[in-house]
Amino acid sequence: MHGQTAVVEHVLERNSRLARSSDSRKSSPLHIAADEGDLEITKRLVLEAPEVCWWRDDQGMNPIHVSAVKGRAVVLEELLQPDMSPARETVLGGQTVLHLCVKHCRIEALKVLVEKLGTWFLQRMVMGRHSCIWLLDPINLRSYDTWWKVTK
Repeated sequence: MHGQTAVVEHVLERNSRLARSSDSRKSSPLHIAADEGDLEITKRLVLEAPEVCWWRDDQGMNPIHVSAVKGRAVVLEELLQPDMSPARETVLGGQTVLHLCVKHCRIEALKVLVEKLGTWFLQRMVMGRHSCIWLLDPINLRSYDTWWKVTK
């Protein structure tokens, strides 16, 4: 799909309902664009069908979760533009998108989430007494980012 913006545009002009379709894994075209990090296609699909940001695949992840797990920070930021509420949904195991970023060491995506949803996540993490709350401190984010680059 990456780099196929013109093809996607042509298909959606002929049949816009395809933006609201899903495959056997319940992945929508938006899930796939988020997975591949294709910003232009993501923008077009969100414009056509913003409600798909709420759809869950067979792993219980919406496109926001997918982009976070893959570390697609620019796509994640775009997905948060129309409505940040889907980012507050948990996956099947009860983890938030913040947990997924930490679990998969996706620091750039984590930074986007902290910037956009920091207060909500901070409250949730304090109430839940989760051990990764220290990551919300910008100093710790910079330290962790440096550590991650060194240990890669």
